[in-house]
Amino acid sequence: SAVLGSVALQCSAHARCPVVVVRSADRPHDDRVVVGVDDSPAGRAALIRAAEEARRRGGPLEVVVACTPVVTWTEFAPYAGPSEHELREDAERFGRRLVEEVLGAAGGSQVRVVVDIGAADDVLVDRARGAGLLVVGSRSRSRLAGMMLGSVALRTVVAAECPVMVVHPPRAAEAAGPV
Repeated sequence: SAVLGSVALQCSAHARCPVVVVRSADRPHDDRVVVGVDDSPAGRAALIRAAEEARRRGGPLEVVVACTPVVTWTEFAPYAGPSEHELREDAERFGRRLVEEVLGAAGGSQVRVVVDIGAADDVLVDRARGAGLLVVGSRSRSRLAGMMLGSVALRTVVAAECPVMVVHPPRAAEAAGPV
């Protein structure tokens, strides 16, 4: 936070609206909007905002699904989950299904689902190199007061070279609409 500044972190963590943190405006970038997704309300909200930004900018939308191989050691032998190939296929199916559910036909031909193996924060920081914008949802599960920014959102805000938009899912009362 000393590098980024406490105001940027506080706004990213507590604002009710999406917040864009711009570390340096002089880095070269393309017109891609990169978004990290999962099946949480925050991931869906981030996908919607990223699609809006991509349309507004006239550039492509890169939907990133990060997955980690499962390896478990037992007393008898290691158990390896699905192969990397199977993991990638499942993740790509998930990403395409999510885009269809959330964006429908509005997704358009400029939407590309990308699957990468690794920790979500590392994958997103890497995929966003040279992009015009990285969009992440924040779904912090921390019970500590003031810790409202999830670890992936925090890491991308601190480490990504491009501007990062942090999107919080709508609160229950806001999602229900006006009373």
